[in-house]
Amino acid sequence: MKQLLAAFALLAVTVAPAFEGRMHATIEGPAKDGVTYTMRALECPPRTRLKPWVCADGLADGKINSIRLAVVPTAVSGVYTFKRTWPHRGDWMLRVCLDDPLPAPATVASVGHDGRVGKNQLFWNTYGVAECRKVLVKLAKAQGIALDTGC
Repeated sequence: MKQLLAAFALLAVTVAPAFEGRMHATIEGPAKDGVTYTMRALECPPRTRLKPWVCADGLADGKINSIRLAVVPTAVSGVYTFKRTWPHRGDWMLRVCLDDPLPAPATVASVGHDGRVGKNQLFWNTYGVAECRKVLVKLAKAQGIALDTGC
């Protein structure tokens, strides 16, 4: 896990742009139930219709995995929840986008083995896939895992 956080911190220093004044999201959690997470839209203009989505990207069982999670709007505008449905084994990151298609900012955060969300990193004009993969590939190398490079 420390390797994942270190690799993610390295990526954040080199890639994360300033997002002040731009629409983006934060990821928080888990709630007291241990499985519910919250996504909040920030800098969102009034009456903006969002189509948010969340993926859990991780290194588990010697493979990189990506799992799409169901997002549920709350009674508060711009606030959504989702449940942990990814495995407890392995190292995981959460990736959220507020809209589709691009350009929509992506928020990426590491998830500790205890399920807690780490620091949120923001990326502009991307789905965050390449950013997550870069961290997970570094983590796999550090653990001596040879990843399948096929389709």
